[in-house]
Amino acid sequence: MVRKPKFKLIAKGEDITEKLSKNLISISYEDKEKAESDEISLSVFGLYSKPLFGDSLELWLGFEKLYKCGSFSVNVVSKNYTSNTTEVRASAINFSGKGSVNIKEKKTRSFENTTLFTIARKIANENNLKIKTSGEDQNIVSILQNNQ
Repeated sequence: MVRKPKFKLIAKGEDITEKLSKNLISISYEDKEKAESDEISLSVFGLYSKPLFGDSLELWLGFEKLYKCGSFSVNVVSKNYTSNTTEVRASAINFSGKGSVNIKEKKTRSFENTTLFTIARKIANENNLKIKTSGEDQNIVSILQNNQ
């Protein structure tokens, strides 16, 4: 007997498994190592208006028993009008700024008479991230962050 994989998907607190299962093309979960963010992606037939960028998703995968893969934030929703499909990609890191800092917010500023590690620490702290450094710190006389 062939085992059939099962899934459960919660979007913004609502179980959408039944809605998606009829039109599901594929669903994947990538468990990344160390400091990299886990990712999920799903493709469905049809042009869906939801989820939106920044929406929260929770994914469970398994066979008889489902195991929670984690909580994710939608990064990309792309619609293919030719093939009538929607693809959603989400990451364990929230890039939207909803309920946290907007890590994708572009800034223009300069850093003067400092070090590379000091700049990295400042940017990490602004985004509620931890920093890991190695090697020798480098002096920075002046550097411009221009709409990045």
